[in-house]
Amino acid sequence: MNQFAEEIYQYASLRQRIVDKFKGFTPVSSSNVRSVKYSPETEEMRVRFLSGGTYIYSDVPEHVYKGILDTPSKGRYIWSVIRPTYNYRRI
Repeated sequence: MNQFAEEIYQYASLRQRIVDKFKGFTPVSSSNVRSVKYSPETEEMRVRFLSGGTYIYSDVPEHVYKGILDTPSKGRYIWSVIRPTYNYRRI
């Protein structure tokens, strides 16, 4: 990738993270997950992936949300803990 393309990519990534933060999402450090958002009132967790997809997971307890923030591998946590246990849909 040439330097100009790399700068455009970095700008787009930064822009997405700023928009996510504005919308209440918490940016995370991950090679797969971009950001997460949790609503304790509805127990819904939203996960935005770097690929562009956003999923809503239902009936997620707050400790599971905190778990994704604390784990070193966000993607592995989603695949092994969240996805097999909680209903989800892509939006």
